Amino acid sequence: MWPFGRRKREIEALRTELMEFKNQAPTDAAFSNWVELFGHHFQSLAGPVVTSESAMRSSTVFACVRLIGSSISSSPCLTYKGRYGIKGERKLAWDHPRAAQLRLQPCASVTASMFWKFIIQHKLLSGNAYAIIRPDSLIPINPARVTPYQAWELGLDVKLGVDPFRLYYYVVWDNGKFEIFDQSDMLHFPNLGWDGKQGLSTVRAATQNIGLALAQEGHGAKFYGQGAQYNVVLKYPTKVGKDAAELITNAYLAKRQSHGNQYDIPLILSEGGDISQVSMSARDAQALEARQYSVIDQCRWFGVPPVMVGESEKTSSWGTGVEQMGRWFVMFTLNDHFSDIEQELERKLFNTGRFFAEFDESELTRGDTKTRAEYYRVMRGNSQEPGILTVEEMRIDEGRSPKPEIGELQKPTVGGLPNDKSSATAD
Repeated sequence: MWPFGRRKREIEALRTELMEFKNQAPTDAAFSNWVELFGHHFQSLAGPVVTSESAMRSSTVFACVRLIGSSISSSPCLTYKGRYGIKGERKLAWDHPRAAQLRLQPCASVTASMFWKFIIQHKLLSGNAYAIIRPDSLIPINPARVTPYQAWELGLDVKLGVDPFRLYYYVVWDNGKFEIFDQSDMLHFPNLGWDGKQGLSTVRAATQNIGLALAQEGHGAKFYGQGAQYNVVLKYPTKVGKDAAELITNAYLAKRQSHGNQYDIPLILSEGGDISQVSMSARDAQALEARQYSVIDQCRWFGVPPVMVGESEKTSSWGTGVEQMGRWFVMFTLNDHFSDIEQELERKLFNTGRFFAEFDESELTRGDTKTRAEYYRVMRGNSQEPGILTVEEMRIDEGRSPKPEIGELQKPTVGGLPNDKSSATAD
């Protein structure tokens, strides 16, 4: 049974109309191939051309995308039966056809972890992430191969009698063939800045900042690569001619390189020569203050606390402050992505209103052992507090079975005997 609620005759009519349009659109196919070849690129005033790929060469961009992607992929996407938001009237739907796809394997080629990292990476960098909906799988697709159209742009609003603003997705495959998908057959996760068809690329919005970071990185690499940093200087009281300078330099290098342990060989400089260490500040050479500000600024674009990507110059990387930042990160950054994904999944995959998907973010927000122990103590009903959790429910929250397994509460043994001082024996 087709899962999207259209009658078979209507689907066939739609496919016939789309085939007619596909045969008339070679220009769009060629354009999509060029986009795939070169990608969306933006020229920064600092010089470097910024693309989704080149932006990932910025350590800050890479760290932010990795952090958001790994945080979401490590939160299992679970399928529930019931009503969203009412936890007392819902239960896990392990037997739903989409449950294993969202939690474990969306399609034969990727795991769920890889799938969600792919989605988040393209959502952030390209502005849009796509996955084709099949009855038995979800196929992730490079956004460079997808061009969205509204029905009126294709004339389908008149031909099919659909909403003029209904979306259709033009997809070019690796073999050069192309296909059009109705919005009901495509998962679309746009970034902030929705214009009716697409979201705004973070790379495009942050072109100048990312371009500046890449330029600073390139400048620093060239600075040291071209030998701009000298380690020592040889000084003489009188003028040294060209031939003499070359002779002294060669003698110095030969002396340093003649033995594996160069510092055991005494260095003798004639004619009143003196040697001193050059101290050129890396702060002056690479403008570390500017680079540090660039890191913080890039973190703003992605909504990531700088300390979470290793920038701890002004923020301690230890203590409860970082824990609170982690909770802030979940609440104000990850929850935005969670909501986008969950709502798109519910309206495209579960259109009956009886099922929905939700990420389990409990592992991201749980406190330390001491905090959890105090929480459970109150929830159990100690200290004259009304208890609302049972021991079984607390064990489930901790990832354990509701009841202790056989032998779990018994004392560990050594050599078949109880492991205590009175009965343990030495080997």
